[in-house]
Order: sequence, then C-alpha cells, then structure tokens
Amino acid sequence: MDHKMVLGMIFLVFVCLGCKQADRNVHRVAGEDRFLSGAEGLSDEPIPQATAIFWVDKRTRRQGEQLHVRTVKVKVHICTSGKITILSYVKQQPDAVKHYLNERLKYFRIPESMFKSETIVAGEQYVQLRYIPANIR
Repeated sequence: MDHKMVLGMIFLVFVCLGCKQADRNVHRVAGEDRFLSGAEGLSDEPIPQATAIFWVDKRTRRQGEQLHVRTVKVKVHICTSGKITILSYVKQQPDAVKHYLNERLKYFRIPESMFKSETIVAGEQYVQLRYIPANIR
C-alpha cells in the first residue's frame, strides 16, 4: 500500500471518531438543559433559548485581575418600565444566589432604547443573568 494512502486512511478514522464523539457531546449538553426543574420536579415542557443576557453587576476589571462570572438562566417577566421580575429558575440555585439576584434586580433597569429598537420586548421570557459570585456576602 502507498504511504500516503495509509496516512489518509488513518486520518479518515480519526475524523470519523471525532465526529461521533462531538455528536455524543451535543446530545448530552442539550439533554441537560432540556427540562424545567423546580419544587414540583421535572416538567416535559422544553425550555426555549434565552432571548437576552443581562449583566446585573457593573464592575470594571483591573489589569491583571481575574474576574469570575456565573450565568443563571431564568424565566422572567419584563415590564415596559424596564423592571425585571424573576418567575422561576431553570436549574435550582442556592438561596444566597436567589436573594442576591433579587436584590440586584430591584435597581436594575433595561434601557428604554432597547425597547424602542425592539431588541427586548415586554412580557414573559427566558433570559440569562450574569453576576459576579465574589459580590455575594
């Protein structure tokens, strides 16, 4: 057999195995966030994608500083005034995180320009809230 042909066959085997592994990872990740979990248990209702990501903590990073950020996917109600009210969490969160996010959202408002540009619409929807865990006391 030709040397190039053997290398080509080995490359093809690695590509096939890599695609199979990637496909397995996609199904695993999709299955993790697929169902709502709450006090009543799992629901068969699929969770839609988040429509927006909101940073509830405003803090600039100093040069050389590592800033750890966490994201929580939640179902919220967005008022036309820009106020966000959390209705439920997709994954169960510690009470300290729930309390911290509720306190931060008391003062957090969505800018009116986002409503005018129709980037955000009022009503119930899923969003991601990003926060800095080091700020939780």
